[in-house]
Amino acid sequence: AHNIADEQRGMAFEMLLSIIKNDFNESVSLLLLTPFVPNAKEVAEWLNPQAHSSIKIEINWRPNDQVIGMFYADGSRRDIVTKYKSLLTNRQTLHIPDEIKIGESHSAPFTASQLKKTKWLLTGYVASQFQNEDSILVIAGTKPGTYKIAEQVFSSLPDSHQIPPEVKMVQKFVASELGEDFPLVRLLNKRIGVHHAGLSDETKSLMEMLMEDEKLHYLIATTTIAQGINFPVSILLMASYAYPYTKRMPISDFYNLAGRVGRVHQAKAGIIGIASSGGVQSESGLDIIDFVKKESDNIVSTLVKMIREAMDTADELNMAKFFNRPEWSTFLQYIAHMYKQSQDLSSFQAQIELSLRKTFGYHSLNEREQAALVTGVRRYTEKWLNKRIATLSDLTGFCPNSVNLVLHEASGITMDDFNRSTLFTSNSQTLRKLVGIMLRAPEINKDLNAFVEDGSDTLKRLPSIISDWVSGVTIPDLAKRYFKGKDDTEKITKCVTGIYSRLTKSASWGLSAVQHLSGLNFDRLSEEEQRQMANLPSMIYYGVSTDEAIALRRACIPRAIAPKMGVMLGGALGKELYSKTTSDIIDWLNELSPESWHDANPKKNVISGAEYKQIWRRLAGVE
Repeated sequence: AHNIADEQRGMAFEMLLSIIKNDFNESVSLLLLTPFVPNAKEVAEWLNPQAHSSIKIEINWRPNDQVIGMFYADGSRRDIVTKYKSLLTNRQTLHIPDEIKIGESHSAPFTASQLKKTKWLLTGYVASQFQNEDSILVIAGTKPGTYKIAEQVFSSLPDSHQIPPEVKMVQKFVASELGEDFPLVRLLNKRIGVHHAGLSDETKSLMEMLMEDEKLHYLIATTTIAQGINFPVSILLMASYAYPYTKRMPISDFYNLAGRVGRVHQAKAGIIGIASSGGVQSESGLDIIDFVKKESDNIVSTLVKMIREAMDTADELNMAKFFNRPEWSTFLQYIAHMYKQSQDLSSFQAQIELSLRKTFGYHSLNEREQAALVTGVRRYTEKWLNKRIATLSDLTGFCPNSVNLVLHEASGITMDDFNRSTLFTSNSQTLRKLVGIMLRAPEINKDLNAFVEDGSDTLKRLPSIISDWVSGVTIPDLAKRYFKGKDDTEKITKCVTGIYSRLTKSASWGLSAVQHLSGLNFDRLSEEEQRQMANLPSMIYYGVSTDEAIALRRACIPRAIAPKMGVMLGGALGKELYSKTTSDIIDWLNELSPESWHDANPKKNVISGAEYKQIWRRLAGVE
């Protein structure tokens, strides 16, 4: 439930719930769970004004004792003592000394001044002093920071002669995907893992699995792991409690992260430490105290903030003026959906206030703001909406203004423009044209422009990147061709971040939207041609060029092995492929011999076919 207040995802979540409330009326019951919402009753009343119920369940059981505090360095020159100051415990019976000495050195590798000025350096130094513990999660502020801390910890640890076979197998997989010189390969020699947006989804999942199975000693991650952590740790050390390049994380995300610290039957208390550049009374220390003792905030709708910011500069609400902002695009899509569900314009306008009441934010606005919103929606629908535009908005995920922009550009598209045999070829002018059209939509433009700024030379090279990605060019080669950085690691990190976080989602979404907005009649195509047309966006999403490889990617097959295995799948199933479910494909893969996996493996000198199959079984959840 607390995700309603999230600045990035909150508006979409609130509008989704509002649409469910409208479209399904009383035929659906909603259960929202959260440990972080003081105003749960208010949320429950919004979800169902007639039969709401806010249920508070208080459970005092905890898997283990837990203490939250800060750590810092004291001393001068290389004569250093690192200390831990406890701030909160989860049990009154847990007695922790006011201050604990973590470690002491008279010839430290860094000076006290360096440790006080640089939090990632301090965090890595302290993390290395816990090397007798296990399952340690270390949070860095940025992706480059994860490697800096990991290298620091690596240099302090003795060589490991007993690497678990599971770690060795993942190590080979990473080497096959990102190159044998990629730093994570070497870090795994000492059971140190890394987790951030610059790694593929498969690699991140494998890091989490190794941590869950207690095969890693350390996992160095960025703060984004707070949104999806699902494994226990014994110690959590944080160089930063802010999301990369933004403000501090919400307190709910912090406690979601902290809640994983401490394991059942563990003798010692779980320790959570935040790096401070000084002691308790320093500015850094006081900020940490303020943060960890902060109470959970009431859920506040993003819609309220949007309306008030818009009305700060004008008494009237001109919503079309803000359509290029993500949160406004989401709200305008909601208006379009509600319009589409109505009989006509006059019917919708008579019910505007009822439609707005289905949102959570409307109830938090004052009368003047509510009246301005109703008037603003009425004027917007009169000028920008009709049934066709509302339907296309629903189909594409674009707001009505973006639909109009792309419709104008897409008017010259022909069926030949979606010919898969030429669309993704090198220097495809057709792909260049389609990319230019999709970039007219702010919903797509924002992510793809950010992708370009993160490393590739110019926006003009984007079609070439898409073409190479679909054609199977490896991540290291893509990184060398299109991304800048001081070394290969930085180039690969930028490449993976751009492709997995932006390109695959936005370019596939954009291509699908352009298909819908082209005005072409796909129904006159044969069934096979319609299927090929529908699979074009999936080729960008999965980074493969055949229907068989798409089916395999949906079954959790890594991209590198999908093309050759797709040939095997096509030979085995033929046209029957299109009647098979993902479960059927998984069963086929599970029965496939190690020799077949070996034949499909493009990196036989790095990882065996049998090992690749074991990796896949973990990713697919095959027992």
